[in-house]
This record gives sequence, structure tokens and C-alpha cells, in this order.
Amino acid sequence: MKRCHAFEFNDYKIVPEFIRESMPETLGMGLRWSKVYKAAAPYFITFLKRTKAGRILDLASGSGEPVSVLLESLKKEEKKSLRIILSDLYPNIPLMSQMARRHPDHVSFIEKSLDATDIPDELDHDARLIITAFHHFPPERAARMLGGCVEKRSAIFILEPITRSLSSSYKLFFFVFMAILCNPWMAQRHRLLKIIFTFFIPIIPCVFFWDSLISLLRIYTKEELTGMTAFSAGTYHWEYHEVPVPWRGRIQIYMGFPK
Repeated sequence: MKRCHAFEFNDYKIVPEFIRESMPETLGMGLRWSKVYKAAAPYFITFLKRTKAGRILDLASGSGEPVSVLLESLKKEEKKSLRIILSDLYPNIPLMSQMARRHPDHVSFIEKSLDATDIPDELDHDARLIITAFHHFPPERAARMLGGCVEKRSAIFILEPITRSLSSSYKLFFFVFMAILCNPWMAQRHRLLKIIFTFFIPIIPCVFFWDSLISLLRIYTKEELTGMTAFSAGTYHWEYHEVPVPWRGRIQIYMGFPK
């Protein structure tokens, strides 16, 4: 399929907060139940060892739920000295605070807006991370983000739960469908609104399935990712992996290290 960067409702602040909040909550629940990121854990551990990184800046964190899922996929000794800093262009402070309370030894967050394509020099971190969000950046901004890593000599780990293929992505549908049904009852905020607009006026399921379809069409392929980073071949080492997860499809990993 050709990449298509059509609109997602969750990208626009005009969409009511309880609807935008439902999207990452539901996705995070689906990722947790499917355990797809267990397959990413060995690659992330390799990344940490090669970079010797202790402070990781997570970009476009959203609710922070994907970071939480990844942390829970690691063994206790593997995350002993790991600290992940959540950030976002439009930070959701209540949800990020919830993630920080869930992982007090490993998660903190930046309350101010942070543009993932323009990281200030004074922000202290050893490497960068972006989970389930790289596809939200159109090609020119995605290339600028990767170029910023090269310019600052910062390693980066990119993780997506699907590839741009229906045949390898539909297998997550069961977990996501169950998350859509359960999230309104389990949500910490706006619970009544989420129940009403899921079961009585099903706007949230419609928005979620639209955004999920567009996310699938936005995922970058290996050729597109390597094309963005070809300029740095002499100074950076890039690795691409598609990791099969039995009965759940394939996850996509792209990571870069300064040579």
C-alpha cells in the first residue's frame, strides 16, 4: 500500500478532550493485553547496552501508556537504572502523572510543550525513544526529527506495533475491540461521557477505527525510513527489524546509533 498521510481526529485539539483521551487509553490497553511489546524487549535491552543510556527522552508520549507497557515487558534487573522522561507537543498532564505514579522509579515527565523535531540543547538525556507515534509525523517532520538526532549525536529507538500491511495488522483487532468495550468503565477521567459516547452514541468507536485505519496507512516502510537516514550513512549505524509476534502480527523497530 502507498503511504497516505490523511487526517486523524486525535491530532486536532478541536476534538473534545474525552474523545482524544480515549484513543491512547484504548490503544494502550490493547497493547498491554496483546503483549506485543514483549517481542520488542530484547531489542530495547540491546539498544540500552549499546548506548549505555540511563536517561531516555520519550517523544510524542501521548498518555505515556506505551512506555508503561514497554517497561512492564522488561525484567526488574533490566530496568534497574533506567529513567524515561515523557514529553509531548500537547502534554496530557493528568495521564502522564498517572504513568509517573505507576512507575515512580522509572518515569518522569515534562509539563511544558516539547516539539520532537526541535529538542533544546539544555534538555539532559542520553538517548531518544518514540513508541507508537512516529507515523504521526509527515515525511518532512519525520526526516527533521531523525536529522536532529544525527546533528546532536543522539541515539534513537523507534517502535511501532504494526507494519503497513493489513494481513499482519488485523490480528490485533480482537485485543483492540475488547479494549474499546472495557475502557469506558475503567477510565480514570470523564467516565460517564466515555460510556455514553461509546455505547449509546458510538462516536468514540467510529473515531478510533478511523484513526486506526489512517495510522496503518501512515506507517513508514523500511525503504522510506532508510531513505530518510541515507545522508548519515558515514556517521550513523541504522538497523531495521520486523519482528513476528505469534497470532498478533508483526512489530516494527528502527534504531540508530552514532558511529
